[in-house]
Amino acid sequence: MKSRQSSPDDTVVPPTGRRNAPCIIIHSNVLVAEDLRDILMNSGAQDVVVYSDFAEIMEDTAALVIASGGLERTLSAPQFDAWVRTGTPVILLEDEHRSDDAAKFGFHLLNEPFRTEDVVALLTDLRIF
Repeated sequence: MKSRQSSPDDTVVPPTGRRNAPCIIIHSNVLVAEDLRDILMNSGAQDVVVYSDFAEIMEDTAALVIASGGLERTLSAPQFDAWVRTGTPVILLEDEHRSDDAAKFGFHLLNEPFRTEDVVALLTDLRIF
Protein backbone atom coordinates (compact mmCIF):
# COMPACT_ATOMS: atom_id res chain seq x y z
CA MET A 1 0.00 0.00 0.00
CA LYS A 2 1.39 3.39 -1.00
CA SER A 3 1.22 6.32 1.34
CA ARG A 4 1.04 9.83 0.08
CA GLN A 5 3.76 12.17 1.26
CA SER A 6 3.43 15.91 1.46
CA SER A 7 5.30 18.00 -1.00
CA PRO A 8 6.10 21.70 -0.94
CA ASP A 9 3.39 22.19 -3.59
CA ASP A 10 0.65 20.85 -1.29
CA THR A 11 -1.70 23.54 -0.10
CA VAL A 12 -4.40 23.54 2.52
CA VAL A 13 -7.74 24.21 0.88
CA PRO A 14 -10.24 25.89 3.16
CA PRO A 15 -13.77 24.49 3.38
CA THR A 16 -15.93 25.43 0.40
CA GLY A 17 -17.77 28.11 2.36
CA ARG A 18 -14.51 30.01 2.94
CA ARG A 19 -12.66 29.31 -0.32
CA ASN A 20 -13.48 32.66 -1.98
CA ALA A 21 -14.30 34.58 1.17
CA PRO A 22 -12.34 37.68 2.13
CA CYS A 23 -10.11 38.13 5.14
CA ILE A 24 -11.79 40.46 7.61
CA ILE A 25 -10.02 42.93 9.88
CA ILE A 26 -11.95 44.67 12.65
CA HIS A 27 -9.95 47.46 14.25
CA SER A 28 -10.85 51.02 15.28
CA ASN A 29 -7.39 52.39 14.47
CA VAL A 30 -7.13 52.96 10.70
CA LEU A 31 -3.33 52.86 10.68
CA VAL A 32 -3.17 49.52 12.50
CA ALA A 33 -5.89 48.08 10.26
CA GLU A 34 -4.06 49.17 7.11
CA ASP A 35 -0.83 47.72 8.50
CA LEU A 36 -2.57 44.38 8.99
CA ARG A 37 -4.14 44.63 5.54
CA ASP A 38 -0.72 45.13 3.94
CA ILE A 39 0.73 42.18 5.86
CA LEU A 40 -2.15 39.92 4.77
CA MET A 41 -1.89 40.99 1.14
CA ASN A 42 1.87 40.44 1.14
CA SER A 43 1.31 37.01 2.70
CA GLY A 44 -1.03 35.86 -0.05
CA ALA A 45 -4.52 37.12 0.81
CA GLN A 46 -6.58 37.81 -2.30
CA ASP A 47 -9.22 40.00 -0.68
CA VAL A 48 -9.08 41.89 2.61
CA VAL A 49 -11.97 43.93 4.03
CA VAL A 50 -11.40 46.37 6.88
CA TYR A 51 -14.06 47.46 9.37
CA SER A 52 -13.76 49.76 12.36
CA ASP A 53 -16.53 48.00 14.31
CA PHE A 54 -18.30 44.63 14.39
CA ALA A 55 -21.63 46.34 13.58
CA GLU A 56 -20.32 47.28 10.11
CA ILE A 57 -19.48 43.74 8.96
CA MET A 58 -21.41 42.72 5.85
CA GLU A 59 -19.97 39.22 5.24
CA ASP A 60 -21.04 36.08 7.09
CA THR A 61 -18.12 33.99 5.87
CA ALA A 62 -14.44 34.81 5.93
CA ALA A 63 -11.15 33.10 5.16
CA LEU A 64 -9.70 34.68 8.31
CA VAL A 65 -10.83 37.18 10.93
CA ILE A 66 -8.49 39.48 12.84
CA ALA A 67 -10.45 41.26 15.56
CA SER A 68 -9.69 43.95 18.07
CA GLY A 69 -12.09 44.67 20.87
CA GLY A 70 -11.78 41.66 23.11
CA LEU A 71 -13.20 38.22 23.48
CA GLU A 72 -16.67 39.31 24.62
CA ARG A 73 -17.18 41.59 21.60
CA THR A 74 -16.08 38.84 19.24
CA LEU A 75 -18.35 36.25 20.85
CA SER A 76 -21.34 38.59 20.61
CA ALA A 77 -20.75 39.43 16.92
CA PRO A 78 -23.71 38.36 14.76
CA GLN A 79 -21.26 36.53 12.47
CA PHE A 80 -19.70 34.48 15.28
CA ASP A 81 -21.89 31.40 14.70
CA ALA A 82 -21.08 31.41 10.97
CA TRP A 83 -17.35 31.67 11.72
CA VAL A 84 -17.55 28.68 14.07
CA ARG A 85 -19.69 26.66 11.65
CA THR A 86 -17.25 27.22 8.75
CA GLY A 87 -14.11 26.77 10.87
CA THR A 88 -12.91 30.29 10.21
CA PRO A 89 -9.65 31.05 12.04
CA VAL A 90 -10.10 34.03 14.36
CA ILE A 91 -7.12 36.00 15.65
CA LEU A 92 -7.84 38.22 18.64
CA LEU A 93 -5.66 41.27 19.11
CA GLU A 94 -4.93 41.88 22.77
CA ASP A 95 -3.20 44.86 24.35
CA GLU A 96 -2.15 42.83 27.37
CA HIS A 97 -0.40 39.53 27.86
CA ARG A 98 -3.46 37.51 28.80
CA SER A 99 -5.19 34.59 27.20
CA ASP A 100 -8.71 34.99 28.62
CA ASP A 101 -10.75 32.02 27.50
CA ALA A 102 -9.82 32.57 23.85
CA ALA A 103 -8.27 29.13 23.43
CA LYS A 104 -11.49 27.50 24.63
CA PHE A 105 -13.19 28.93 21.53
CA GLY A 106 -10.28 28.04 19.25
CA PHE A 107 -9.18 31.64 18.86
CA HIS A 108 -5.57 32.63 18.37
CA LEU A 109 -3.99 35.57 20.21
CA LEU A 110 -1.74 38.29 18.88
CA ASN A 111 -0.49 40.89 21.33
CA GLU A 112 -0.54 44.56 20.42
CA PRO A 113 1.67 46.22 19.57
CA PHE A 114 2.66 43.49 17.14
CA ARG A 115 5.55 43.15 14.76
CA THR A 116 5.11 42.14 11.13
CA GLU A 117 7.16 39.02 11.88
CA ASP A 118 4.67 38.02 14.61
CA VAL A 119 1.72 38.24 12.23
CA VAL A 120 3.53 36.39 9.43
CA ALA A 121 4.61 33.63 11.83
CA LEU A 122 1.04 33.16 13.04
CA LEU A 123 -0.30 33.08 9.47
CA THR A 124 2.36 30.52 8.57
CA ASP A 125 1.37 28.36 11.56
CA LEU A 126 -2.30 28.59 10.56
CA ARG A 127 -1.50 27.77 6.91
CA ILE A 128 -4.12 30.22 5.70
CA PHE A 129 -2.46 31.10 2.38
